[in-house]
Amino acid sequence: MAHILTNPYYKDIWSTDEMRDVFKDRHRYQRWLDVEAALARVQAKLGIIPQDAADEICKKAHLELLDVDALKKHLVQAQHTFVPLLKQLEKACDNGAGEFIHYGTATQDIQDTATSLELKDAFKIIFQDMIILEKKLIEMAQKHSSQPMIGRSNNQHTLPITVGLKAASWAAEVRRNIERMKDMRKYIFVGLIHGSTGTMSGLGDRAYEVVEGVLEELGLEMPACGWTGIRDNYGHFTVFLSQAAATISRITNEIYQLSRTEINEFSEPTFNSSIGDNSTRQSLSAQVTSMCRIVVNNAPLALQAMIVEHERDTRSWRLDWHHIPENSILLSKALLDTIYLIDGLEINEEKIKKNLNLLNGQVLSDIIVSRLQKNTGRKLAQDLVNKCLLDAKNEGTAFDEILSSNEEIENFISKQELANLFDYSNHIGQSVRQIDEVVNLSNTQSANDGLFLTF
Repeated sequence: MAHILTNPYYKDIWSTDEMRDVFKDRHRYQRWLDVEAALARVQAKLGIIPQDAADEICKKAHLELLDVDALKKHLVQAQHTFVPLLKQLEKACDNGAGEFIHYGTATQDIQDTATSLELKDAFKIIFQDMIILEKKLIEMAQKHSSQPMIGRSNNQHTLPITVGLKAASWAAEVRRNIERMKDMRKYIFVGLIHGSTGTMSGLGDRAYEVVEGVLEELGLEMPACGWTGIRDNYGHFTVFLSQAAATISRITNEIYQLSRTEINEFSEPTFNSSIGDNSTRQSLSAQVTSMCRIVVNNAPLALQAMIVEHERDTRSWRLDWHHIPENSILLSKALLDTIYLIDGLEINEEKIKKNLNLLNGQVLSDIIVSRLQKNTGRKLAQDLVNKCLLDAKNEGTAFDEILSSNEEIENFISKQELANLFDYSNHIGQSVRQIDEVVNLSNTQSANDGLFLTF
């Protein structure tokens, strides 16, 4: 087993065919050939190389026409990632056309430009799944907008929130990630045909025309300057994927925790193999959280790749070949699994109600104090409530019952009003309005989402 993502038994648990396909070795080689073909076409159009040579290069720039077995053997011998492919293309071209391949550029140019094409494909998959996840979360938020559940602070019960507000907080974070993706497009989809030190000297007097023409053909942006020794664009992409993974992990970890036997407020959708087996019912949220931890931990590697010596440093940019595919593949699978989780998530309303009152109303003590102090002042109100809390603990009696039987408190709060104060649905604050705000913002910002899937 070389890597869990390619292991024939486990790869479909950790990755998807769609995203693996983006980074498939044959597709990577074909992208390199596509860039070489685009370069030849543009240079022929500008009269830099013969048109016949460009036609032959484009005709033969298809991996199925090359000797792949010889390519693999040469890779081991040459210890170079690109030259063996270049040699096979030269060999395949007739009438000396191979002499005009790769004219005036550098191998890193071709590989980096092809990597930007990979990013476009990965971006589309992730972006579309982010939109689907946000939609599922908004549906959950709206469906359970007013349903109170216990809030937790530092693992302790506190004032109630609503199930919908929890889901809305997830949706809002996913939407922010969607907007970050929109913003990053202008930074990461750039090409590089600038030569080994970025001066474009090898392309001659018409260098800008060559570079602009090639990148226009490939659908990439023209950078202000060459970036052979600049990796912040790819670092930006991977660090974003790590941030998005942290968002996903926050969601799935919460599901994992709230699905615990003793809490049991949420239940994950079950698979046939897990029916009756409590130990496996949390497996999907646990798996997603594990994948996301790997993605999060790849962020430092992307930042390390940005620390480049001088104009070009092969030790640095080859790191991109690890963190970009791994993060893209793992996050894509994590997104799909989280969509599945949210779509099939069971909200255990009875258990939520039971947990709300697990402390017999003691979490509402501050609310009782606030109500009392309108008549008594802060200190007396606090003293009265503290005494009732202590009595409830010592006597093992419900807090609301102790309050109801306290004659001094009854002078200020009627039994009916006290009963209303212990209705958790009266203490969800502005939860519903906040959910509406999340939905409205999503509706506004998602209006142009489609534009970012058509490039």
